[in-house]
Amino acid sequence: WRDPWMVVGSSTFTGDLTGTAYVTGSAVLLGDGTYQGQGVAQFTGEVAGCGQGTLIMLEVGVLDPATGANGGTWTIVAGRGTGDLAATSGAGTGDSATGSTGTIRCD
Repeated sequence: WRDPWMVVGSSTFTGDLTGTAYVTGSAVLLGDGTYQGQGVAQFTGEVAGCGQGTLIMLEVGVLDPATGANGGTWTIVAGRGTGDLAATSGAGTGDSATGSTGTIRCD
C-alpha cells in the first residue's frame, strides 16, 4: 500500500435520483495499480416515488486508472435524511460499464 489519498468532489444525478451529491472520502493505491476507496456522500434532490430532501450514502469501490473502470457498492444510511427522504434506506451496486442498480425504500 502507498500513502492514502483524500477524495472530495461532486456528482450530478439524473433519472430516479435527480440532484447533486457532495462526496468526501479516502483511497489507497494498491500494488496492482488500482485504488481501493470509501466515501460518504450527501445527496440533495429528488428520489422518484419518495420526494425531495437530503440523504446520506456510504460508498465503497475500486478504480482502475489505467482503464477508467470502476465499481463498488452504495448504502443509504437509514434515518439520516431530511424532508421527504428522512426515513429513506436502500443499497445497491454500480460500475462504469453498466451503471447503478439497487433498491431504495421510502419508509
